Amino acid sequence: NKNSVLITWTTAAEQNNSHFDIERSADGKQYSKITTVQGNGTTSLSHTYQAYDDKPLNGLNYYRIKQYDADGKYAISDVRSLKMTLQNYVLKVYPNPAHSGISFTLSNYNGTALTAMLHDVSGKTVHEELIQMNAAGNYKLNLKSKLPAGVYFLKLKGDALSENIKVVVQ
Repeated sequence: NKNSVLITWTTAAEQNNSHFDIERSADGKQYSKITTVQGNGTTSLSHTYQAYDDKPLNGLNYYRIKQYDADGKYAISDVRSLKMTLQNYVLKVYPNPAHSGISFTLSNYNGTALTAMLHDVSGKTVHEELIQMNAAGNYKLNLKSKLPAGVYFLKLKGDALSENIKVVVQ
């Protein structure tokens, strides 16, 4: 699913099922938990579960599921692998240092919109707007007033995109 991985599995029935830990590995040997999904205890009904890996590794990812019982015992699923080729977007802010406005280019981004937030050094949000993507990939923040001189951080959030970049205003 673009730059995230959807992991799904189904149980036929469950007995004392506490939870599932979804684990990921780059080498198929050392695994790290990426999320936990609660189980349904004891049931004779079939259940389908899903979880997302929102930060998969570029290249080969190995996944397994650890199912924990209420008493702490666990079973490990078979391993499944997936090769990810992550979208390598390129973000550039210009001019930097800025004088009157802040513009940026964003290429190789497949989302349709993103949220742009400008924070001062104390973390206070001084500007926020929703930006619709265009074919050219050039954007200018629609600032309501001239920013005081200082250091700011432009945060862009969108589909599988979360970037912070420092901007100096003179």
